[in-house]
Amino acid sequence: MNIFGATGSMTNDLKNPNELTESYIYDELSRLPDERKKEFLESQEAVALEEGGIISRKTLVRLSKEDDLSRRLKMAALQLAKDSDDILFTQLTKNRIKERELLEKITAKYSMKATQAAKLGQKAYLKQKLPVAFFRK
Repeated sequence: MNIFGATGSMTNDLKNPNELTESYIYDELSRLPDERKKEFLESQEAVALEEGGIISRKTLVRLSKEDDLSRRLKMAALQLAKDSDDILFTQLTKNRIKERELLEKITAKYSMKATQAAKLGQKAYLKQKLPVAFFRK
């Protein structure tokens, strides 16, 4: 049984269902405005989720102001490399094309199990009142 009480193929197929749940929560939180992120980081919900092992400290750190600066720094460096026709940027572009091809193959190979896990996870996630109420304010 996972955190949301879902049983069945999702918990049987996934070695760590909480890791998938953490990804869902991080995705939701990353879309919030900075004020709401800060409010969540200081909330009892964040403490409860961390103590329950649903999210880790690493996830909370990624939502910080420093993370935003790091992300912007990386984007600026990539743009500068692209503008100067850097060979490293060309290699990165080729690598990302290969990455997309591999992701498509993985998605095709595991699509049935992934679809089941995603549907169960989505249903349980939306049903539960943990941080969802916070996102819907």
